Amino acid sequence: MVAIRRLTISNVRNLQQVELTPEPGINIITGPNGAGKTSLLEAIYILGRGRSFRSRRSNDWITRGADKARVVAEINHSQPAVTTAQNTVLGLERDRKTWLARINGETVNSFAQLSRQLPLVLFEPNAHELINGGPEQRRTFLDWGVFHVEPDYVPQWRRYYRAVRQRNAALREKAPVSLIHSLSPAIATAAAALDQMRQLFFQRLEAVYTSLYQQLQPDIPPAVLSYQRGWPDEQPLEALLHSELSKDMENGYTRHGCHRADIVMHHQQRQLRGWLSRGQQKLMALLLLLAQQETWSTHNNKPPLIMLDDLYSELDVSHSRSVLQLLSGLSAQVWITATDDTLMREYDAGRFHVEHGQLT
Repeated sequence: MVAIRRLTISNVRNLQQVELTPEPGINIITGPNGAGKTSLLEAIYILGRGRSFRSRRSNDWITRGADKARVVAEINHSQPAVTTAQNTVLGLERDRKTWLARINGETVNSFAQLSRQLPLVLFEPNAHELINGGPEQRRTFLDWGVFHVEPDYVPQWRRYYRAVRQRNAALREKAPVSLIHSLSPAIATAAAALDQMRQLFFQRLEAVYTSLYQQLQPDIPPAVLSYQRGWPDEQPLEALLHSELSKDMENGYTRHGCHRADIVMHHQQRQLRGWLSRGQQKLMALLLLLAQQETWSTHNNKPPLIMLDDLYSELDVSHSRSVLQLLSGLSAQVWITATDDTLMREYDAGRFHVEHGQLT
């Protein structure tokens, strides 16, 4: 189990100096709106992903007037009873222009190294975009899942996108056909590897999603999930890139490949995207995120952190109770923010209160 044993936050929004020792299971952070509850989850997310889920610019989450922000966490990767000597210390420091990340005091040059140490799943107010947003949202969701179960995924992903960028540049510049064709084998080889890893993860994810749906019985139609790889199943990608070259040159970009992959959700042959209500979209997004978490857990025997921001405002009371009951049975560290803990009083949990950026 991945669990934060100690967390220190400096200058993340209104959290100027916060330190806490959470429980290995459920942790509940309460407080009024604007008190800093979401900022606490945001700080953990920044440490695990290298960026905020609320803003693309670091200047937005560094406390106004501060030179830099800092997040440090002591991470335990097994059972809560293990000794402190087996823990890992992660740190991320960000000023207005640069960032510095460390693992056990050693500088690292990639956020991916932090992410492998601190896998996490986040359910937040914009989670419905996973269902109603564009394919990029679902590709990112899929890629992040594969990243945590396939060690070779990142190198293949980089090879593929580097080759596609080179081909797109050649297409825009009207480069010789022979040069553009010469890039196709690299794209096709990397695409085949990516597609195989994505398909395997999707199959696992789909099975877990179906099980969770049957367990929670949410107020949404039963969905059939399908993975679309980004080019027709019956055609080899390299041959397709050659035959579609004239159209790609006309458009100025590569129209087929892994960068066009998507997860499509159907009910009775009708796409659910754009049809479900906002609340139903959020329920379905939550099921997918929990399915992602369970797929990681099964494969790695290392459940990631689960963070749910403002749970009550996103789900009704009945579904909130069902989700809490499910979460209480997981071997995972869970972080939940809410304006009050009325529905959670029956659960053993670490309880924290945030007021004006101060934690008690």
